[in-house]
Amino acid sequence: ATQVVDPMAPSFVVPPTPAGTFSAQCKASFTVQALGLHQDDSITISLLSGPSGGQMSSPVTSNPGSAIYNWAPQNLQSATTQHVCFQAEDRTGLKRTKCIAVTIQGTGCPSGGAP
Repeated sequence: ATQVVDPMAPSFVVPPTPAGTFSAQCKASFTVQALGLHQDDSITISLLSGPSGGQMSSPVTSNPGSAIYNWAPQNLQSATTQHVCFQAEDRTGLKRTKCIAVTIQGTGCPSGGAP
C-alpha cells in the first residue's frame, strides 16, 4: 500500500541527504535536509525508525530544516546494513518520509564503538 503524499509536503534535499544508501567504515554520520514549499515554512526532521544507538543531533528547524544522523554500532564482527527512516514535517503538518539503507563495514573499528 503506497501512501499518497501531498505534493506540497516538504521534500528531502539530495545531497546533503543520502539518495538511498550510505556506507561507512565504523560509524555513520550524515546530514538529513528537507525543504518546505510553503512561504515562511519551518521544517522539523525526526528519526522514525532505525537501529538502536542511532540518534539525531544539531536540529535546525527552519527552511530548509536539517539534522545530523549519527550511528556507531558496538562490537561489530562483520558488515551490517540497517534501514533508517526519517520524517520531514512542515508547519502545516504535511509530512514526507525517506528511508536510507545504512551499511557499516565494521572492520578495524575500536571494539567499544567509535570515540
